[in-house]
Amino acid sequence: YSGLKMPGRLESLLRVKVLETLLFAPAKLGTALGQYSVVGMEGNFAAAKAIVEYQKKLTHTAYFADILLAGTQSPNDAVFKKWQNFLLALEPLAEEKKISPQQVLRLKEMIHVMEEANILSVYMTFFFDHSQSDPLLVLENLLASFPKKDEKVLFEILKQKKAISKENLSGFSHPDTFEKAFESLQNRQKQILREGAFQGLLTRENWNAASSPIRFTALEMMKDFTDTFDLAIKAMKASPDFTEEQKVQLFKRMLISYFSLLQAMTDKVLPPDAFNRIPDQVYAIERILESQSDTDPEQLGPSADFSVAAAAFGSGAMFDIHLPAYLEDVFTLIHQNLLAV
Repeated sequence: YSGLKMPGRLESLLRVKVLETLLFAPAKLGTALGQYSVVGMEGNFAAAKAIVEYQKKLTHTAYFADILLAGTQSPNDAVFKKWQNFLLALEPLAEEKKISPQQVLRLKEMIHVMEEANILSVYMTFFFDHSQSDPLLVLENLLASFPKKDEKVLFEILKQKKAISKENLSGFSHPDTFEKAFESLQNRQKQILREGAFQGLLTRENWNAASSPIRFTALEMMKDFTDTFDLAIKAMKASPDFTEEQKVQLFKRMLISYFSLLQAMTDKVLPPDAFNRIPDQVYAIERILESQSDTDPEQLGPSADFSVAAAAFGSGAMFDIHLPAYLEDVFTLIHQNLLAV
């Protein structure tokens, strides 16, 4: 660090912010030097050097040096350069009061919140729009892309995401714990789908109006829940502690609940014209599920001729000639359709 030559104006900005953060802050992924520690010295010096070089380009104390490293969260190296250029273009605007202190603060809040929500990498890679040449317009679009009101929704989604990760999948493997585990999973589904959850996000109108970070995080949450339900069913089916007959009965029970998730998502969120004949397909899946035996062990395996690729939403094939025949077919189809939604 001592090898970095700094003019006097850098000392107030960097002496405490760099040295104390590098040496004493715990290692943490982030947007400023707090993401580094003495454990990763190469990264520490690279981060310090980047901030020093940023400040050297300015004649005033930097306004945005503390969020410069947000650009490094993208795996695309070009994003950092574009992010740096954007911040450098904002610097004279901030110094000349052409952007307000409130806008400066809000930009930093946005970066902090997305870092905390672990979506900064995705945001910087896919949603940071640097196509405009006017930095003020880029800033306005950036702030509009994640309004402050979305923060509450974001953290509500993350709370559910965390709860999903704590579902007891091992409980589905034994008769003594199955009912409690299944009840917990069903209650989690009810919380996700309840009216007003996530400030009504899971409705077509609100979904279409939601910001990109909110939709992305909500989709990640729904994928987590879909996969958790999938693993819960597989844990029950793989268990040696249930008879084959018991497995079929439990399989059908779980699929009825799993199907209700698909039904809710297609009814509430998916546009009617997203895929061809969605209502007809959902109704057909429900009818087939209800008609399947809950005593025949053959239901635990796939039928010989079923193709989930041909039967899934958006396949383009004629659904009527690719119908699922067994519960296992229905299971695979529900899972694939949930991922498509």
